[in-house]
Amino acid sequence: STLHYFVKPLLLLSLMVFFFKQCNGLQKFIRQLMLLALIFSLAGDVLQMFTEHDPLFFILGLVAFLLDHVMYTIVFLKQRDTTKKAFLFIIILFVYAFGLYYVIQDGLGEMHLPVLAYMMVILTMATTAFLRKESSQNQNYKLVFLGAILFLIWQFITSKGPSK
Repeated sequence: STLHYFVKPLLLLSLMVFFFKQCNGLQKFIRQLMLLALIFSLAGDVLQMFTEHDPLFFILGLVAFLLDHVMYTIVFLKQRDTTKKAFLFIIILFVYAFGLYYVIQDGLGEMHLPVLAYMMVILTMATTAFLRKESSQNQNYKLVFLGAILFLIWQFITSKGPSK
C-alpha cells in the first residue's frame, strides 16, 4: 500500500507531461485550463489517499475534483456543437445518478449536499463532453467522451463517502 502513495500521483504527473508535450495545437487558454484541471486532479488524488486519517481530506479532495471538472466543463463548452441536443442523454445521466445516490446515501452522513453538488458537476462535465463538436478529428471526440463516461462510472462505483 505504500507504493500506492507514489504510483497514483506519478500516473497523473506522467499524463500532465504527455499533455504538455502534445498540446501545441490547442489555443493557449484551452491549454492553461487543461493543465489547471490536471493539477486539481492530482491534488484530488493525493488528498483522497489520506481520507482514512481525517474526513477533511475527503472534503478537500472533493473540492479539488469539483474544480477540475469545472475546468473540463469550460474547455468542453468552448468546443461545443450548438446544434446538438442532449435532452435524452441528460435524462439517462440523471436516472443513473439517482440510482447510485440511492445506493450510497446511507453512508454519506453529513456529506449529502457536497456529494450532490459534486455529482451535478460531474453530470455537467459529461454532458458538455457529449455536446462537443464532432470534427475531422472524430477520434478525439470519441476518446474525450468515453473518458468522461468512464470517469463518471468510476467515481460513482468507487464512491463510499468519507470514512467514519
